[in-house]
Amino acid sequence: MILSVKDVYKSYGKEQVLKGITFEIEEPQIIALVGPNGSGNRR
Repeated sequence: MILSVKDVYKSYGKEQVLKGITFEIEEPQIIALVGPNGSGNRR
């Protein structure tokens, strides 16, 4: 196993962006997390 992630939570202020994410990466897997990153957004 290369990486193991369990129950990760992340918030920016009151906005929760990760809610209990869990995953494992085994060799030779390639994993990509894709989604809006909010770059350049102003509220």
